[in-house]
Amino acid sequence: IQELLRKYIDLHDNQVAGQGGYQDTLDGIKSMMRAIVYLAERFRGQNHELDELIDMLKSLTFKCQKKEDNTISEDDIPF
Repeated sequence: IQELLRKYIDLHDNQVAGQGGYQDTLDGIKSMMRAIVYLAERFRGQNHELDELIDMLKSLTFKCQKKEDNTISEDDIPF
């Protein structure tokens, strides 16, 4: 719990300070994964929805998807 709380607070503080980008935020969330999975697994089997959520959690990739480049080049302007 200490590790999870420390990392959660660090992630919050970095966001408040405007530090880092999307991938930094995902890395911060990923750093909490081990503790969250440990806690969640203690309740596995109690209900189907929780089990599905645990499986979804374990399948997260923590990779920032590239945004499409929607900039218009001068060659695209017809006039």
